Amino acid sequence: MRGMQAGLLAGVSAAALVCATCAQAQTTDDVTPVEDIAVTAQKREQSLQSVPGAVTAYTGETMRELGVQSSADVARVVPNVEIGLPGGEGNQPLIYIRGVGLSDTSSNNAGPNGVYVDEVYVSSPGAQTFQIFDLERVEVLKGPQGTLYGRNATGGAINFISAKPRDEFTAQAMASYGSFNTLTGEAAVGGAINDAVRVRLAAAGARSDGYIRNELSGGRENGKGYFAVRALMAVDFSEDLDALFSLHGGRVDVRAPQYRSLGVLDPATGAPCDAASIRAGVCGNVLGYVNPKGFYTGSYDRRERLEVENWGASARFNWTLGDITLTSITAYDANDKVHREDTDASPLALMAIDYGVRSETFTQEVRLSGKGERTDWVAGAYYLHEDLKQNQTVDLFRELRFLTPGEGADPAGDFTGGAPVLFSRALNDQKTEAAALFGQIEYAILPELRATVGARYNYEKKQFSAVGQFEDAVIGGVAIPGGVLPLYAFDQSARFENASFKLGLDYDLAERVMVYGGVSTGFKSGGFNGGFLSFDPVE
Repeated sequence: MRGMQAGLLAGVSAAALVCATCAQAQTTDDVTPVEDIAVTAQKREQSLQSVPGAVTAYTGETMRELGVQSSADVARVVPNVEIGLPGGEGNQPLIYIRGVGLSDTSSNNAGPNGVYVDEVYVSSPGAQTFQIFDLERVEVLKGPQGTLYGRNATGGAINFISAKPRDEFTAQAMASYGSFNTLTGEAAVGGAINDAVRVRLAAAGARSDGYIRNELSGGRENGKGYFAVRALMAVDFSEDLDALFSLHGGRVDVRAPQYRSLGVLDPATGAPCDAASIRAGVCGNVLGYVNPKGFYTGSYDRRERLEVENWGASARFNWTLGDITLTSITAYDANDKVHREDTDASPLALMAIDYGVRSETFTQEVRLSGKGERTDWVAGAYYLHEDLKQNQTVDLFRELRFLTPGEGADPAGDFTGGAPVLFSRALNDQKTEAAALFGQIEYAILPELRATVGARYNYEKKQFSAVGQFEDAVIGGVAIPGGVLPLYAFDQSARFENASFKLGLDYDLAERVMVYGGVSTGFKSGGFNGGFLSFDPVE
């Protein structure tokens, strides 16, 4: 799947249109004064009002007031951004910015929108849902991003910027209690160790019983259970050289989210239901199970846990060389996730899927930036190496396995209606190497008129190997000899190259009024099908 997007952007930036408290202003009849904030969307500190592009920014304090606790919650407060969680809270997101996204829940295919934490690209889709806490601000850029950013993005970018260590001692904490025994907490502390070193430690956590009642167990489902921590250390090695070191980690550990099944068969006759009966919730599955009447009530037999672990480290160096600044950002991130899903959403073991993924990513970005009498410019290079492994299983019709041939069973019994009773496994290994050169220059033609030119070159290589097999399966009433039936084995690679660009003009009509227009292109490389039993891996 390869795509290229070009967009024409035009707009007016004015005090009434861009603010850090827009979401609050929309919910009150009173006129809320505009709060202008400093952003780094263009890799230099600017007033949000002076950025010639579609950027929405919120301070960390505003995000707390709006109740934003996870990266997926950002979509609730930013216009033209949608973030779906098909697998439930804590799982892989589907991110859309201005309608640009990827409807693929395979954990080996990243979408066309970039997610950055302190300028480090989060490559694994399974790691793009995380707890947000102790933030300085969040910036959402709409449209292709590549001439200033290490990793290319065709739809846009979401930047999470952590609160940095300060010279003065600071400490803060908050806790809340809500429905379903929901308890959340957050704390941060930091300050200077000496004249050259400052530190900040922050943590957040939550737990909840959940809002779904499980009639089979009598307990609650779809609760919360997470903990995250971040440690930052800022060091001034000299007047011209400083660094920011980061260690961060997080864990989700909660019973896997439960769904509400949609029955399509008449529980009395087994005949297909009409549309009205399906919508009314009176139809059942193949074994006659019908959902309880309460929408937030179900009956679930599988209670294994969703476990997600993220941890990583990064180091950013800024070295001032006269009028030029050299910036180096080195990062390593690891993600390990197992989602044990009750796919049939019933008390019967008809279908259960395990989604397992483990990834390790190394990135290196180097940038040069400078400012002249009429120019602001950035030029950089970027490298990414990702090793991502998937272990995914499907357990089908285990409820009927005792009726199929085997020890202590009737050899003639096959009551699955011809459907196989099986356990399948898909083992995938994908290695991605990506490199890029990028740059952008802004030139002031007149004090109030500026032109922007940017360009980018992308190179990407993906190596994909996959093995699929049936294990412990019964097909047509006959058990697989030896217990394993190989299905396929692939080892393929693909290379992608692309050049993209950005052109723009912006003009200050008045002190706080700007008009701008431009055209930019973006690129998304192809990929491989990392789903179940993929006999053709190429997308």
